[in-house]
Amino acid sequence: MQRKTILYGNGLNLLTTGAPKWDNLLTQIDSTWHTPPALQCIALPNTIQYDQLELTSSMPSPQLIENLCDAIRGPWNNQVYKHLSSIPNVNYLTTNYDLTLESYLRHTLSGKRETLYNLYSYYSINPHENNLYDSGNIWHIHGDINRTQSIILGYDHYCKQIAKIRDYIPTFYTKILSQGFRRKYDEDWKGQSWVDLFFNSNIFIIGLGLGFAELDLWWILDLWARCKKVGIVSNEITYLDAICGTPSHCKNPFRRVLQDFRITYRQMPDSTYIGAYERCLDYISMF
Repeated sequence: MQRKTILYGNGLNLLTTGAPKWDNLLTQIDSTWHTPPALQCIALPNTIQYDQLELTSSMPSPQLIENLCDAIRGPWNNQVYKHLSSIPNVNYLTTNYDLTLESYLRHTLSGKRETLYNLYSYYSINPHENNLYDSGNIWHIHGDINRTQSIILGYDHYCKQIAKIRDYIPTFYTKILSQGFRRKYDEDWKGQSWVDLFFNSNIFIIGLGLGFAELDLWWILDLWARCKKVGIVSNEITYLDAICGTPSHCKNPFRRVLQDFRITYRQMPDSTYIGAYERCLDYISMF
């Protein structure tokens, strides 16, 4: 049976009253921040907005990160998180910095203890299990509030994150279309990072907008799609879209991108967002 991984984002937090949205988060980090009027009509990526804040703020970068952690600390408990924590035999990936899911589960910080970024560190749910990917772990792929230096926000952070990922799989990308890649994949897959889960487990994505500013995720998804195209990997990636009310067709361009990347898209509508996310988790539990 293929391993199972759930990749979740801030959509789950927003089910809880008081959870911060990006729209007002920057002013919580630095009260002097405001979007310049000349830019208010432009859909700026969150990464660029944070870089703007960092470049114009009088506060040092470490203080900005500390303020961010204070604003998002949580936990943002709700019944969806409770349901999420009860799914057996699953690994978790999250772009969230808070430890809401961990509040439902006994956990231990494990793996390689990194100072910067977060490729190898994870919270182990079952620390006595021997297999890194069968034991059920929580990987904060963009860092977490317990280790503020691990947090990534701006383009500078994302590009350095991609460089670390690229170093982790240094020869794979150039050998995708060759048997050399297949041999390298079988023999030398390190088994140390959340990156591996994109190639050795079925991924279910929930509560994550997966915007195109998520450079590291799209880089990995592109690599995975190219491997999938030539039959090097057999796992599946499914994007579950929790929808409140009647499904709409306005996401067709995004769906087309997912389709071209060989990612399955499924809408999960319900009369409430809570119900829609519950449907997502029920669907995942069937596998």
